[in-house]
This record gives sequence, structure tokens and C-alpha cells, in this order.
Amino acid sequence: MLELGRSSCGRCDHELNHSLHKCEGCQGTIVYGATGEEVAKSANNWSILFGHSAALVNYVLPYIINSGWSSEIPLGWGFGEWAIFGVGAGLLWGYLIGTERAYAVHFLDVRTFHYV
Repeated sequence: MLELGRSSCGRCDHELNHSLHKCEGCQGTIVYGATGEEVAKSANNWSILFGHSAALVNYVLPYIINSGWSSEIPLGWGFGEWAIFGVGAGLLWGYLIGTERAYAVHFLDVRTFHYV
């Protein structure tokens, strides 16, 4: 059983101290938590999801309501060109949520990577 604050390398099973950045056994790079690539991918995916959702609500939903119920809701809900800021807010919100999710998912991960 490992003590709190200690882990073992996934490749060579060498015991790792959390102050190290390289495994003393196999010389692999130790990564604590999420990698930059994981954070970027998660933030990108969530921002696309929220941005597209905001665009659908601002521009497609009024069109569907107008055509289905013959109402007169303007695209962008009457905000005109300013409705694009709602899409931008969706993109930003998705980015922030995606970043937080990546850090939360990999919070206690200790992994060893070998770059060629």
C-alpha cells in the first residue's frame, strides 16, 4: 500500500515522490493532473457545444417558431446584430466549463509519459 502523496510509475513501477518531474527509474516525464492537450481539447469541445447551442437558440429557434406558428419573432430575439454576443458568451462559458471539467476529471492523476 502506498503512502499518501506517493505513487508508482505506470511503466516501471518505480515509487514516485510528488516533488519529482522525471521518473528516476525509466526517466519518463511525470504529469500531475491534466495535460495541456487534455485541457485544450476539453475546452474546445465544450465551447463548440455551448456556442452552437447559443446560435441555435438565437437564430434557428425564432425561425422555427415563426414558420410553425406564423408569429413575428425577429431573428436574434430582437437584439439584431447584438445577438452575436450571446453566441460569444456561449463560447466563453463553454471554454470555462471545459477547462474546469478537464482539471476535475484528472485531478488526482499521476501519469508518466515517454516522448520520443
